[in-house]
Amino acid sequence: MGNLVGVAVADIASGEVGAVSTEGVYAFEKEAAATLIQGDVAHYNSPTKKLDATNSNPAVGHVVAVDGNTVHLKVYGH
Repeated sequence: MGNLVGVAVADIASGEVGAVSTEGVYAFEKEAAATLIQGDVAHYNSPTKKLDATNSNPAVGHVVAVDGNTVHLKVYGH
C-alpha cells in the first residue's frame, strides 16, 4: 500500500491479505498526553499504535471528535 492509510474492515492475520478502507470516520485510541481537538491533524505512533500530535509521525487524518482517549478520525487515503 505504500504511504496510503487504510483501516482493516475485518481482522487480518499477519502475513495475510484482506480488505481495507482508505476513507471514512473511525475510532482510534490516542496517547493519554496528546492534546488533540476537532480539526487537528492526527499522527500515528507505530510503536504504541495510538494517535498523537507529533509531526515526526505519519499524518493519518483529521480529528472529527474526541471523547476521553478515543478520537473519531476522518481518514483520507492520501
